[in-house]
Amino acid sequence: MRKDSCMRSKSELDLFSVPPTQVVMEKRYWEDADPITSISSSVTVEFLCAAISGDYTDLASSYLHVKAKITTAVGENVGVDIQVGPSNLWMHALFSQCEVLLNNKLVTPIKQSLPLPSVYRNEHVL
Repeated sequence: MRKDSCMRSKSELDLFSVPPTQVVMEKRYWEDADPITSISSSVTVEFLCAAISGDYTDLASSYLHVKAKITTAVGENVGVDIQVGPSNLWMHALFSQCEVLLNNKLVTPIKQSLPLPSVYRNEHVL
């Protein structure tokens, strides 16, 4: 614990008092950001989220919506008699690397094994 820090309990555990009202944010809105290039199996998927002066982008509340279709190895539709579906954590397995750049400066560590931390956290949840 830092010397200049004081002790406190987790606010999530305080069930018997009225929580404070957040007054820093005036409004909240969602904005769609489509990939800037077409998506293929061998191309990097890149998004450009332009900064708006005075707005804060909450990366912890950002989501990636993926619309996918399961096909055979040659790209044909799967037969109706064949049962297929995504496995656990399939979204994590889609990407091998994820980088966040702010003003063209890398702000996230480069990890080549992106799915592994998610699998570990999922299997070792208390």
